[in-house]
Amino acid sequence: MDAEWVRVSEQIGAAASHKGIAVIDDMLLVEQMSKSISQKRGEHVIVLHEKYAHFNYASRYPAACFKFKPGCKYLHCDFEAMINSYNNSIAYTDYILYSLLE
Repeated sequence: MDAEWVRVSEQIGAAASHKGIAVIDDMLLVEQMSKSISQKRGEHVIVLHEKYAHFNYASRYPAACFKFKPGCKYLHCDFEAMINSYNNSIAYTDYILYSLLE
């Protein structure tokens, strides 16, 4: 397949589903990818762009996923809380990737 024949026919993204909500939950991508696959429209490529471990880390995962504490709740926090928030975002990304592969 030549690149000139490839076009975007569908864009899957969590951000559009979260207008007005502080946490952008990449877990929505799992459900949306499953729907896309189940439609069986022939050969297609799915590209998922997660937000996961980009600053502001604490806004990338739900509060229920605070494993490393104390975490950063606001933009300004100490170094330990920042590292913990980053680690939480990585742990949540791991969970999402596991869910995609199930």
